[in-house]
Amino acid sequence: MAIPANITLKESNDVILSCNVTGTPPPNVTWSKSGDQDNNVHVGSLLPLRNISRVQDGLYWCTAENRAGKSMVSVRVIVQCKC
Repeated sequence: MAIPANITLKESNDVILSCNVTGTPPPNVTWSKSGDQDNNVHVGSLLPLRNISRVQDGLYWCTAENRAGKSMVSVRVIVQCKC
């Protein structure tokens, strides 16, 4: 798994985080955000963040898991003020 360590963008922009993984059997891929009280999880290798706001600033984790094991990688999304 390889994704950039940091992504910086301005408020109201869109970004799609991509976590390309391979494995046998094909792994299940989920996304989560550190510190998210709701423990929201997005299933799939692509995580679209639309009309981003500073609330979405943070550390996102991509987790790939199959019966052979589990692998995790993170990306820091930095949201700058549109002003």
